[in-house]
Amino acid sequence: MKPTRIWPLFVALVLTALLFTACGSAKESFVSPVSGGGEAASVAAAPASEAADFVQLESAAAEAAMGGPQTANADRKIISTVDISLVVDDSDAALAAIESMVETAGGYIARTNLYQSDQDADQLEGSLTLRVPAERLSDTLKQLTSLAVKVESQNMSREDVTAQYVDLQARLENLEAAEKELRALLAEVRARPDADTEDILSVYRSLTDIRGQIEQLQGRINLLNDTVALSTITVYLRLNRATLPIVEESWQPGATVAEALRALTDTLQRLGNLAIWWSVYLLPVALILLLPLAIGFFVIRWFIRRRRRD
Repeated sequence: MKPTRIWPLFVALVLTALLFTACGSAKESFVSPVSGGGEAASVAAAPASEAADFVQLESAAAEAAMGGPQTANADRKIISTVDISLVVDDSDAALAAIESMVETAGGYIARTNLYQSDQDADQLEGSLTLRVPAERLSDTLKQLTSLAVKVESQNMSREDVTAQYVDLQARLENLEAAEKELRALLAEVRARPDADTEDILSVYRSLTDIRGQIEQLQGRINLLNDTVALSTITVYLRLNRATLPIVEESWQPGATVAEALRALTDTLQRLGNLAIWWSVYLLPVALILLLPLAIGFFVIRWFIRRRRRD
Protein backbone atom coordinates (compact mmCIF):
# COMPACT_ATOMS: atom_id res chain seq x y z
CA MET A 1 0.00 0.00 0.00
CA LYS A 2 1.29 3.42 -0.88
CA PRO A 3 2.09 5.98 1.87
CA THR A 4 -0.26 8.51 0.28
CA ARG A 5 -3.19 6.14 0.92
CA ILE A 6 -2.24 5.37 4.54
CA TRP A 7 -2.29 8.98 5.77
CA PRO A 8 -6.02 9.64 5.17
CA LEU A 9 -6.92 6.41 6.98
CA PHE A 10 -4.63 7.29 9.91
CA VAL A 11 -6.11 10.80 10.16
CA ALA A 12 -9.65 9.37 10.15
CA LEU A 13 -8.82 6.94 12.99
CA VAL A 14 -7.28 9.75 15.08
CA LEU A 15 -10.33 11.99 14.58
CA THR A 16 -12.66 9.18 15.51
CA ALA A 17 -10.75 8.49 18.74
CA LEU A 18 -10.78 12.19 19.66
CA LEU A 19 -14.51 12.38 18.98
CA PHE A 20 -15.28 9.44 21.28
CA THR A 21 -13.05 10.90 24.00
CA ALA A 22 -14.79 14.29 23.80
CA CYS A 23 -18.25 12.67 23.96
CA GLY A 24 -17.30 10.62 27.00
CA SER A 25 -15.91 13.63 28.89
CA ALA A 26 -18.92 15.74 27.98
CA LYS A 27 -21.29 13.03 29.24
CA GLU A 28 -19.42 12.72 32.53
CA SER A 29 -19.52 16.48 33.14
CA PHE A 30 -23.20 16.61 32.17
CA VAL A 31 -24.40 14.03 34.72
CA SER A 32 -22.07 14.99 37.55
CA PRO A 33 -23.60 14.95 41.08
CA VAL A 34 -25.03 18.08 42.65
CA SER A 35 -22.50 18.19 45.44
CA GLY A 36 -19.63 18.13 43.01
CA GLY A 37 -20.73 20.90 40.66
CA GLY A 38 -22.83 23.31 42.69
CA GLU A 39 -25.99 24.86 41.32
CA ALA A 40 -24.88 24.66 37.69
CA ALA A 41 -24.20 20.97 38.03
CA SER A 42 -27.63 20.40 39.64
CA VAL A 43 -29.38 22.27 36.83
CA ALA A 44 -27.52 20.20 34.23
CA ALA A 45 -28.01 16.92 36.08
CA ALA A 46 -31.82 17.21 36.21
CA PRO A 47 -32.36 17.09 32.42
CA ALA A 48 -29.84 14.27 32.17
CA SER A 49 -31.72 12.26 34.81
CA GLU A 50 -35.05 12.90 33.09
CA ALA A 51 -33.56 11.97 29.75
CA ALA A 52 -32.15 8.75 31.15
CA ASP A 53 -35.52 7.86 32.71
CA PHE A 54 -37.26 8.71 29.45
CA VAL A 55 -34.88 6.42 27.55
CA GLN A 56 -35.52 3.64 30.05
CA LEU A 57 -39.27 4.11 29.70
CA GLU A 58 -39.02 4.10 25.93
CA SER A 59 -36.93 0.94 25.94
CA ALA A 60 -39.45 -0.67 28.31
CA ALA A 61 -42.26 0.28 25.95
CA ALA A 62 -40.29 -1.12 23.03
CA GLU A 63 -39.71 -4.38 24.87
CA ALA A 64 -43.42 -4.50 25.69
CA ALA A 65 -44.27 -4.13 22.01
CA MET A 66 -41.83 -6.88 21.06
CA GLY A 67 -42.90 -9.20 23.89
CA GLY A 68 -39.63 -8.77 25.74
CA PRO A 69 -38.88 -9.61 29.35
CA GLN A 70 -40.63 -6.51 30.69
CA THR A 71 -44.00 -7.86 29.59
CA ALA A 72 -43.51 -11.55 30.05
CA ASN A 73 -46.60 -13.34 31.29
CA ALA A 74 -45.16 -13.64 34.80
CA ASP A 75 -44.61 -9.87 34.99
CA ARG A 76 -47.85 -8.64 33.47
CA LYS A 77 -50.32 -6.79 35.66
CA ILE A 78 -53.78 -8.28 35.05
CA ILE A 79 -57.01 -7.30 36.84
CA SER A 80 -59.48 -10.18 36.78
CA THR A 81 -63.20 -9.76 37.44
CA VAL A 82 -65.76 -12.59 37.37
CA ASP A 83 -69.57 -12.62 37.61
CA ILE A 84 -71.11 -16.04 38.19
CA SER A 85 -74.76 -16.99 38.82
CA LEU A 86 -75.44 -20.26 40.67
CA VAL A 87 -78.61 -22.24 41.27
CA VAL A 88 -78.40 -24.17 44.56
CA ASP A 89 -80.67 -26.50 46.52
CA ASP A 90 -79.70 -25.15 49.94
CA SER A 91 -78.49 -21.57 50.14
CA ASP A 92 -77.46 -21.83 53.81
CA ALA A 93 -75.12 -24.74 53.05
CA ALA A 94 -73.80 -22.92 49.97
CA LEU A 95 -73.07 -19.76 51.99
CA ALA A 96 -71.20 -21.74 54.63
CA ALA A 97 -69.15 -23.52 51.96
CA ILE A 98 -68.33 -20.24 50.19
CA GLU A 99 -67.18 -18.62 53.43
CA SER A 100 -64.96 -21.63 54.18
CA MET A 101 -63.40 -21.81 50.70
CA VAL A 102 -62.66 -18.07 50.61
CA GLU A 103 -60.97 -18.22 53.99
CA THR A 104 -58.93 -21.25 52.91
CA ALA A 105 -57.86 -19.47 49.71
CA GLY A 106 -56.56 -16.51 51.73
CA GLY A 107 -59.24 -14.07 50.60
CA TYR A 108 -62.27 -12.43 52.18
CA ILE A 109 -65.92 -11.56 51.54
CA ALA A 110 -66.00 -7.88 50.67
CA ARG A 111 -69.78 -7.37 50.45
CA THR A 112 -73.04 -9.31 50.87
CA ASN A 113 -76.54 -8.50 49.67
CA LEU A 114 -78.84 -11.29 50.85
CA TYR A 115 -82.61 -11.30 51.30
CA GLN A 116 -85.36 -13.75 52.22
CA SER A 117 -86.51 -15.91 49.35
CA ASP A 118 -90.09 -15.40 48.21
CA GLN A 119 -90.36 -19.16 47.66
CA ASP A 120 -88.91 -20.39 50.95
CA ALA A 121 -88.89 -18.13 53.99
CA ASP A 122 -86.12 -20.18 55.61
CA GLN A 123 -83.68 -19.68 52.71
CA LEU A 124 -81.71 -16.66 51.51
CA GLU A 125 -80.96 -15.44 48.01
CA GLY A 126 -78.79 -12.61 46.78
CA SER A 127 -75.19 -11.80 45.91
CA LEU A 128 -71.73 -11.92 47.48
CA THR A 129 -68.57 -10.11 46.41
CA LEU A 130 -65.43 -12.18 47.01
CA ARG A 131 -61.78 -11.10 46.89
CA VAL A 132 -59.41 -14.04 46.37
CA PRO A 133 -55.72 -14.22 45.39
CA ALA A 134 -55.29 -14.12 41.63
CA GLU A 135 -53.39 -17.41 41.59
CA ARG A 136 -56.35 -19.12 43.31
CA LEU A 137 -58.99 -17.74 40.96
CA SER A 138 -59.37 -20.88 38.81
CA ASP A 139 -59.55 -23.21 41.82
CA THR A 140 -62.13 -21.00 43.51
CA LEU A 141 -64.31 -20.94 40.38
CA LYS A 142 -64.18 -24.73 40.19
CA GLN A 143 -65.23 -25.03 43.82
CA LEU A 144 -68.07 -22.55 43.31
CA THR A 145 -69.27 -24.48 40.28
CA SER A 146 -69.27 -27.72 42.29
CA LEU A 147 -71.72 -26.18 44.81
CA ALA A 148 -74.40 -25.51 42.20
CA VAL A 149 -76.90 -27.76 40.53
CA LYS A 150 -76.76 -25.37 37.59
CA VAL A 151 -74.54 -22.50 36.50
CA GLU A 152 -76.86 -19.98 34.88
CA SER A 153 -74.11 -17.64 33.67
CA GLN A 154 -70.41 -16.91 34.05
CA ASN A 155 -68.67 -13.82 32.74
CA MET A 156 -64.96 -13.06 33.11
CA SER A 157 -63.09 -9.91 32.18
CA ARG A 158 -59.33 -9.33 32.30
CA GLU A 159 -57.76 -5.89 32.07
CA ASP A 160 -54.06 -5.54 31.31
CA VAL A 161 -52.73 -2.57 33.28
CA THR A 162 -49.04 -3.29 32.70
CA ALA A 163 -48.48 -0.10 30.70
CA GLN A 164 -50.23 1.97 33.36
CA TYR A 165 -48.14 0.33 36.08
CA VAL A 166 -44.87 0.94 34.19
CA ASP A 167 -45.85 4.56 33.61
CA LEU A 168 -46.61 5.10 37.30
CA GLN A 169 -43.32 3.49 38.32
CA ALA A 170 -41.36 5.68 35.89
CA ARG A 171 -43.07 8.83 37.13
CA LEU A 172 -42.39 7.78 40.71
CA GLU A 173 -38.69 7.26 39.99
CA ASN A 174 -38.46 10.67 38.32
CA LEU A 175 -40.13 12.35 41.29
CA GLU A 176 -37.89 10.55 43.76
CA ALA A 177 -34.83 11.66 41.78
CA ALA A 178 -36.12 15.24 41.77
CA GLU A 179 -36.76 15.02 45.52
CA LYS A 180 -33.18 13.82 46.11
CA GLU A 181 -31.76 16.73 44.13
CA LEU A 182 -34.03 19.22 45.91
CA ARG A 183 -32.89 17.91 49.29
CA ALA A 184 -29.28 18.36 48.24
CA LEU A 185 -30.06 21.86 46.95
CA LEU A 186 -31.86 22.72 50.20
CA ALA A 187 -28.84 21.60 52.23
CA GLU A 188 -26.55 23.65 49.99
CA VAL A 189 -28.70 26.79 50.28
CA ARG A 190 -28.86 26.47 54.06
CA ALA A 191 -25.07 26.07 54.28
CA ARG A 192 -24.43 29.41 52.56
CA PRO A 193 -23.21 32.20 54.86
CA ASP A 194 -25.55 34.70 53.20
CA ALA A 195 -28.51 32.29 52.98
CA ASP A 196 -31.79 34.04 52.14
CA THR A 197 -34.91 32.88 53.96
CA GLU A 198 -37.03 33.29 50.84
CA ASP A 199 -34.68 31.03 48.84
CA ILE A 200 -34.86 28.37 51.55
CA LEU A 201 -38.68 28.57 51.67
CA SER A 202 -38.90 28.40 47.89
CA VAL A 203 -36.86 25.19 47.76
CA TYR A 204 -38.79 23.80 50.72
CA ARG A 205 -42.14 24.48 49.01
CA SER A 206 -40.94 22.69 45.89
CA LEU A 207 -39.75 19.79 48.03
CA THR A 208 -43.12 19.58 49.79
CA ASP A 209 -44.97 19.61 46.47
CA ILE A 210 -42.75 16.81 45.12
CA ARG A 211 -43.31 14.77 48.31
CA GLY A 212 -47.09 15.13 47.91
CA GLN A 213 -46.93 13.91 44.32
CA ILE A 214 -44.77 10.95 45.39
CA GLU A 215 -47.25 9.91 48.08
CA GLN A 216 -50.15 10.23 45.64
CA LEU A 217 -48.40 8.07 43.03
CA GLN A 218 -47.36 5.54 45.66
CA GLY A 219 -50.98 5.28 46.78
CA ARG A 220 -52.14 4.62 43.22
CA ILE A 221 -49.44 1.99 42.77
CA ASN A 222 -50.42 0.30 46.04
CA LEU A 223 -54.08 0.28 45.01
CA LEU A 224 -53.16 -1.15 41.62
CA ASN A 225 -51.04 -3.85 43.24
CA ASP A 226 -53.92 -4.77 45.56
CA THR A 227 -56.41 -4.92 42.69
CA VAL A 228 -54.05 -7.09 40.66
CA ALA A 229 -53.16 -9.39 43.56
CA LEU A 230 -56.80 -10.04 44.55
CA SER A 231 -59.33 -10.97 41.89
CA THR A 232 -62.98 -10.00 42.34
CA ILE A 233 -65.75 -12.59 42.09
CA THR A 234 -69.41 -11.60 42.33
CA VAL A 235 -71.55 -14.65 43.13
CA TYR A 236 -75.32 -14.57 42.58
CA LEU A 237 -77.22 -17.28 44.48
CA ARG A 238 -80.70 -18.46 43.48
CA LEU A 239 -82.74 -21.32 44.89
CA ASN A 240 -83.59 -24.29 42.73
CA ARG A 241 -87.32 -23.91 42.11
CA ALA A 242 -87.66 -27.58 41.10
CA THR A 243 -86.85 -28.80 44.62
CA LEU A 244 -89.15 -26.40 46.47
CA PRO A 245 -92.28 -28.02 48.03
CA ILE A 246 -95.58 -27.47 46.22
CA VAL A 247 -97.38 -26.81 49.52
CA GLU A 248 -95.25 -24.82 51.90
CA GLU A 249 -97.06 -25.93 55.08
CA SER A 250 -99.72 -28.60 55.77
CA TRP A 251 -103.20 -27.66 57.00
CA GLN A 252 -103.36 -27.31 60.79
CA PRO A 253 -106.94 -27.06 62.10
CA GLY A 254 -105.80 -26.51 65.66
CA ALA A 255 -103.82 -23.47 64.63
CA THR A 256 -106.83 -22.16 62.68
CA VAL A 257 -109.13 -22.62 65.72
CA ALA A 258 -106.62 -20.85 67.94
CA GLU A 259 -106.39 -17.99 65.47
CA ALA A 260 -110.21 -17.73 65.29
CA LEU A 261 -110.45 -17.72 69.09
CA ARG A 262 -107.87 -14.98 69.26
CA ALA A 263 -109.88 -12.96 66.74
CA LEU A 264 -113.10 -13.54 68.73
CA THR A 265 -111.43 -12.55 71.99
CA ASP A 266 -110.08 -9.41 70.35
CA THR A 267 -113.56 -8.51 69.04
CA LEU A 268 -115.18 -9.05 72.45
CA GLN A 269 -112.50 -6.93 74.06
CA ARG A 270 -113.20 -4.16 71.60
CA LEU A 271 -116.96 -4.35 72.26
CA GLY A 272 -116.35 -4.32 76.02
CA ASN A 273 -114.10 -1.31 75.69
CA LEU A 274 -116.78 0.42 73.59
CA ALA A 275 -119.46 -0.29 76.24
CA ILE A 276 -117.24 1.08 78.97
CA TRP A 277 -116.53 4.23 76.99
CA TRP A 278 -120.25 4.66 76.23
CA SER A 279 -121.41 4.29 79.82
CA VAL A 280 -118.56 6.17 81.49
CA TYR A 281 -117.79 8.91 78.99
CA LEU A 282 -120.20 9.22 76.04
CA LEU A 283 -123.51 8.92 77.98
CA PRO A 284 -122.70 11.65 80.56
CA VAL A 285 -121.44 13.95 77.85
CA ALA A 286 -124.60 13.33 75.79
CA LEU A 287 -126.82 14.07 78.81
CA ILE A 288 -124.96 17.28 79.50
CA LEU A 289 -125.35 18.41 75.89
CA LEU A 290 -129.01 17.30 75.54
CA LEU A 291 -130.26 18.74 78.87
CA PRO A 292 -130.41 22.40 77.67
CA LEU A 293 -132.16 21.29 74.51
CA ALA A 294 -134.73 19.32 76.46
CA ILE A 295 -135.40 22.26 78.80
CA GLY A 296 -135.80 24.63 75.85
CA PHE A 297 -138.17 22.18 74.15
CA PHE A 298 -140.43 21.94 77.19
CA VAL A 299 -140.43 25.72 77.72
CA ILE A 300 -141.44 26.36 74.13
CA ARG A 301 -144.17 23.70 74.35
CA TRP A 302 -145.53 25.28 77.57
CA PHE A 303 -145.76 28.72 75.90
CA ILE A 304 -147.53 27.28 72.89
CA ARG A 305 -150.14 25.51 75.05
CA ARG A 306 -150.73 28.61 77.12
CA ARG A 307 -151.38 30.76 74.07
CA ARG A 308 -153.87 28.24 72.77
CA ARG A 309 -155.77 28.36 76.06
CA ASP A 310 -155.93 32.15 75.94
